[in-house]
Amino acid sequence: MNKIRIYPFQLFVLTVSYTLGTAFFLRPGGWIRRAGPDAWMVPLAAGAVGVAMACLWLFVARRYPEQSLVGVCVRLAGPWAGGAVALLYVFYFLQVSAWVVRNLGDFMKLSLMPKTPLTVFHLGFLVIACYAVRNGAETVSRTTESLLSLILFTVFSIFVFMFGEWNWERLQPFFRIGFRRLAETAAPSVGFPFTETIAIWMFFPYIRKRREAAFLGGLAAATVLLAVATFFTVGILGVPRASRAIYPFFTIAQEMQIPPFFEHLEATVSIVLLVGIYLKLSIALFAAVEGVRQLFRLNGRTVAWPLGALVAGLALQHHNILENLEWDSRHTFAFMLPFGLIFPLALAMIAVFRVNPRADASSLEPADARPGRRYAIAVAVAGIFALAQWASIWAGRPFRPVVWIGDWLSRWGL
Repeated sequence: MNKIRIYPFQLFVLTVSYTLGTAFFLRPGGWIRRAGPDAWMVPLAAGAVGVAMACLWLFVARRYPEQSLVGVCVRLAGPWAGGAVALLYVFYFLQVSAWVVRNLGDFMKLSLMPKTPLTVFHLGFLVIACYAVRNGAETVSRTTESLLSLILFTVFSIFVFMFGEWNWERLQPFFRIGFRRLAETAAPSVGFPFTETIAIWMFFPYIRKRREAAFLGGLAAATVLLAVATFFTVGILGVPRASRAIYPFFTIAQEMQIPPFFEHLEATVSIVLLVGIYLKLSIALFAAVEGVRQLFRLNGRTVAWPLGALVAGLALQHHNILENLEWDSRHTFAFMLPFGLIFPLALAMIAVFRVNPRADASSLEPADARPGRRYAIAVAVAGIFALAQWASIWAGRPFRPVVWIGDWLSRWGL
């Protein structure tokens, strides 16, 4: 694993792409609906909390520079307790991948192809993502580095061409949102997208220099971009229109015209949005596959294929987009809090009391003993889980772990 290297700028790009991903076109509408003209302050507040949590992650990662998140869990908490926590993180990355895939399917079905089944979109993108993940961290990072500039250029061009619709009065009155309302609005966004960026920790062993600056810089840049995009959305659409739209950025693209040659450019813009979703999907899926690979000491990433099939099944847990959005607004913060704060805080406390953390910081590399048998078993187990999930869907009783967790959180008032 350590023979593969990615550069600080690539880590920066990975962080920006992963943070923006689906948040760029999903979050602004909810922020505007709850915070009105001051919605641009919400990503700044959530991003500040996200950067603080990232500093905690980096504190632990700096003591074990050769380890990924999975490796740190096993190294600090032992093979049983640490392995259990590592498995929870693998499930977490798989669930994030499932959310990304579901958001993709909902967007395509609502905006472009309403008669096409969701599974068609899910499987189509998962095949591409699994292929990239199977080729390793370098493929994922280089693809992200190549495509992010296209996404940012397109978004910037849209706001430039739509600047004629700008109206400062739509942003008034300023600073009317109170601290409590700001905190309540920002809480779900601390979970999505900022807590989700702990997946980038799985790339840390591949980079030696300036990873702290690259990671924190990527978070800060993505936070500012989200705030600026929300600011422009309010100025162009206004609070009433933007708050009613599920995808306000897509609404802006639908109204963009460049006479006399170009009109109805939303299809082109949709392709760029789908590229951004794909980048986040490939990063989240890589984190899950790499976690399985390191935890079970496998020599390859063919396990990406059965895990991709499992993600496609998990993406169908919610019956519709309204149920998905409702779950997000009510339970995202509580669901992601253990993964972003509680587990890392426990790891940091254990790491502080370790006498010589670097002495036992060898990375979790694949063992040489019977690698083929172990690899076959891991792929078979992942395939069995995927088949069981799809069998439950076909039987009309899908396995819905996140929905059940949401019901449990509701009983506790979370």
